[in-house]
Amino acid sequence: MAFYLNQTQLTGRAGHDPELHYLTDGTAVLRLRLYQDYSQKEAGEPKPSFYLVAWGGLAETFYRKVKRGSELFVQGKLRTRFLEYEGRKVLRTEVHLDHFLLLSSGRSVSERQQISAL
Repeated sequence: MAFYLNQTQLTGRAGHDPELHYLTDGTAVLRLRLYQDYSQKEAGEPKPSFYLVAWGGLAETFYRKVKRGSELFVQGKLRTRFLEYEGRKVLRTEVHLDHFLLLSSGRSVSERQQISAL
């Protein structure tokens, strides 16, 4: 019996506010790009990034909790699909989320101080 493992775990920061959409059947779909910071990055080298996708209740929870700059731990499965981009087919690998953990909210220091003062 063959056993295949398709599981990935990543940490990084949300590159933008999450985009939540609903399919015609009412299923929530969320998309986000996760960026990783490398302190030893060479000048001019792009930051590594990953495309995240969440479905259903997880997508709606993610949308409420996460905003640009939020530090995240995510766990999910890798899936690859073809997209039309500027008239050509592009292969994109995405992480379809099973779980996520909000490590920091991405709020500025002054916003955090205001919240803690309430």
